[in-house]
Amino acid sequence: MTQLRPARKGVIVPEVIRVAMCENVTPEFIRDGVADRRSEVRMGVES
Repeated sequence: MTQLRPARKGVIVPEVIRVAMCENVTPEFIRDGVADRRSEVRMGVES
C-alpha cells in the first residue's frame, strides 16, 4: 500500500515525514510528488 490517497487529500503522514528527513527536503515536497505520482512511499518498510 502506498501513500497516494492521503497525499491526494493533502495529508502528511509519518512515513512521508521520515522520508523527507532522510532526503533533506520538506514533507510537502514529498507529499506533492506522491500525489502527482512522481514518487512513491511504501508503508511499513524500514530502512
